[in-house]
Amino acid sequence: MLTNIERAENALRYLALTDDEIAEAKMQVSKSEYLAKLREAFAFKAAEGETVRDREVSAKTDPESQQAWNTHFLAVTQYEKLRAKRERAFHTLDWARTLEASRRQGSQVT
Repeated sequence: MLTNIERAENALRYLALTDDEIAEAKMQVSKSEYLAKLREAFAFKAAEGETVRDREVSAKTDPESQQAWNTHFLAVTQYEKLRAKRERAFHTLDWARTLEASRRQGSQVT
């Protein structure tokens, strides 16, 4: 069984090891959103229709636009998973600090 200190060390190590990974994931979210909007714009430009609404519908239902948005949503999912794991590591650190402070305060002689 892990001690509180070991849990805090593991959480801190995890946070340090995933700094670059979360930055990369956040960049992928932004990049994939940009590319999906760009793909949709190209589809809009190429679409034929009498009204703007017809062209918008055509652009949004374009298979390549749909694939670009699917890629974006996968990037969002990956980022959110990593963000949630890191948030749990931050909570673990807070929990360990609280326990350590309580232990120190309980051992003081008044």
